[in-house]
Amino acid sequence: MSTIQLNIDAKKVVLDWMSANAFIPVNKSLMRKIGDTASILLAETIRQYERWAQQNKIQEDGSFYWTQEDCEIETAYSRSTQQRTYEKLEKLNLLKVDSHQIIDQGVKKSVRFIILDFVAIATLMFEDDTPIIESIKQKYSKKKIQNQESSKRCKEKSKEDAESAVKEAIEKQASKRAENLDVAGKVQNESSQGFKMNPHGDSKWVPSNKESLIINNSLIKNNLSIQEEINSSNLSDSIKSNLQSKIDRLIYHNLSVLDILNNYEIHKESVTDGQYVRALLFGLKDNRQIEDFDNLMAKNIHNILSFDSDKPAKQAAKATRKEMIPDWLDNQNQKDVGQAEDVNHEQLKEMAEWYKQGERNFSEETIAGMLEHGYLSAEDLNN
Repeated sequence: MSTIQLNIDAKKVVLDWMSANAFIPVNKSLMRKIGDTASILLAETIRQYERWAQQNKIQEDGSFYWTQEDCEIETAYSRSTQQRTYEKLEKLNLLKVDSHQIIDQGVKKSVRFIILDFVAIATLMFEDDTPIIESIKQKYSKKKIQNQESSKRCKEKSKEDAESAVKEAIEKQASKRAENLDVAGKVQNESSQGFKMNPHGDSKWVPSNKESLIINNSLIKNNLSIQEEINSSNLSDSIKSNLQSKIDRLIYHNLSVLDILNNYEIHKESVTDGQYVRALLFGLKDNRQIEDFDNLMAKNIHNILSFDSDKPAKQAAKATRKEMIPDWLDNQNQKDVGQAEDVNHEQLKEMAEWYKQGERNFSEETIAGMLEHGYLSAEDLNN
């Protein structure tokens, strides 16, 4: 009960307080039309009129006086703000002001004699302000559209910058690889440490010990750089492992780790890592330099997927040949044939022969090994 009483009392106090002279009531519609400062000063001027009217001190012409000092006490507006705002209200024909100097208790004070035009004020208060409200809405609507367009431009700019940065990185990487290949002797007539390696372009040229050292050092540095790129990439461990063993082929085909990573992103949803490795190793094995890596990988992956999809249909032929399979191969088959590290080259070669005859129960690593050592070709995979 005491809590309810407290709430009711608090409400009464607040309402009485808001109605007291400590506050200046401002008409919202009027504020939208003439601004906040002019509305506040006009509202307090009307309140001063009421105070003087209650004391019967309004002059015959309807004027009353109000000192600059009292005005600043009531509104907190400085003399210059008062002056500027009253000039605005006079131009709007809402009142008239006549300033004088008076002596009050021996003190000279600046006093304004003010006449309010109540008809003009009432007319302004009830004037339709819908166009003003709509104008405000349109302003913020336009601002919102501008912000959206600005945000869109920023996003497009960020995308362009990112694409430009990637392109620049690729170009730098390609340039670096080209320089490394040049130093390694891929381009003839290269100058190094004050002399030219193979200066006459002799096809039978054999590098001296010093020239060999320069070439080897360059290749080692290049290999280490590529190894670091592989290790720091987002490729799977199995792909990284195979790339580490094929750095020389990457250099030969002028392929970067970024080239492979971008290509892998295209195909990773449609192939396993093992299938991707098989397609990649087969492509790197080619002695002809790769001109269109993405196109080559698309073809290789298509062939491997086609081959793997035919496995069930070819399982029947396996049973008829089982008695012909060597014991060591049959034992390996029981353990998922062809973990590459479990077989030697002779066995790998024999596996390839069985593969050509239709045996397909080999792991992806073993098939990759047979491709790597030349025991199988692309035609064998497609048969």
